[in-house]
Amino acid sequence: MVTALDRFHEATTVDPDFADASRAVAAIAMELREFDTAADAAENLVRLQPDNADAIGTAYFAELMLADIDRLIPSAKRLADVNPEVVSNEMLQHAQVLFDGNELDGSRRLLEVIIEREPDLAPAFFQLGLTCNMSGDTDCAVDALTRFLELAPESPDAATARSLLDYLE
Repeated sequence: MVTALDRFHEATTVDPDFADASRAVAAIAMELREFDTAADAAENLVRLQPDNADAIGTAYFAELMLADIDRLIPSAKRLADVNPEVVSNEMLQHAQVLFDGNELDGSRRLLEVIIEREPDLAPAFFQLGLTCNMSGDTDCAVDALTRFLELAPESPDAATARSLLDYLE
């Protein structure tokens, strides 16, 4: 049985510059949880429409679901450029999810994007400190936790940060 997704995908094969078909493939594939297909279609749409915030967001979320870090980080940067509030709201949570899934490199790289965009976001430094510690990068952990304590000395996580710093130093 040929589906709508099949038809739209065929249309993008015939004409890779057919933006509406790429948009449809991305939307349908996300709904069907076919994240690889959704990511490819959204990336194609971003190629055609570099300022399309919906396409950038779809590419980011599909790549996040795939835990495809090499594709996720450029998408995260693009998304942060077109939708800055997503950095402190959602990306920080996504970095935590990657950390919880033991995808430490991905968590760290996403946290670096967050910190690049919001250099005073204390929770990002705390999470980076934990991530670097778990990765065995003591220097990074010390630097991140020290910066966290500079930014948020009264945070509920400050005691944890101080304790970890005492252990690391």
